[in-house]
Amino acid sequence: MAETTEERQQLRAGLLDQLRHLVREVDMLEGVIGRVPEKLLAETPPGEDRSIKETFALIARLDEAVHARRIERVVAEDTPRFTPPDREALLSNGEDWNAQSMAALFERVRTARRELIGALEATAPEDWLRTGVFPMGEEGGKENDSEREERDLYWMAHALCQRDAARLEGMTRRLYESHMGPRPEEGAGERERGGTQGP
Repeated sequence: MAETTEERQQLRAGLLDQLRHLVREVDMLEGVIGRVPEKLLAETPPGEDRSIKETFALIARLDEAVHARRIERVVAEDTPRFTPPDREALLSNGEDWNAQSMAALFERVRTARRELIGALEATAPEDWLRTGVFPMGEEGGKENDSEREERDLYWMAHALCQRDAARLEGMTRRLYESHMGPRPEEGAGERERGGTQGP
């Protein structure tokens, strides 16, 4: 954990830039997603939990309904305790995600992430050190509710960057291996660099 004011400022800037990588990746994918048949985008293949459309919808819904709310609570409350998000409930809000266009879903992801970054940018530096009690780990894509630790907003932002990287890795692999061909080197390089920085 950074200790000086300057180090913490640099760490916040680095984490916010990593969080913006999701928007950059979506921008890149939007330019090539037209090569993928609609059926592939809307169906859930064997071995996967969700369709590609549902996965991008979930990324947006987590930013909208979970991560943003956690920031608010950490700032406003004394060490709030969090439970793992109910991912199925987040997607079961009356919207037919598989009927939506990828353009609409990408814009939903971009909007939700930019709003989340805005909330972190508006958070006072001293409030980044406030803590909540978070469920630990990723088991089958779900947080482990049996283990909890007290962590600050630096940790939360870094954990979100790591989960972004894991989700995007799986999504781009599904897309490119099926219909798009080799993954562009620039995007792969950015993803690799983005996963190395954090508390």
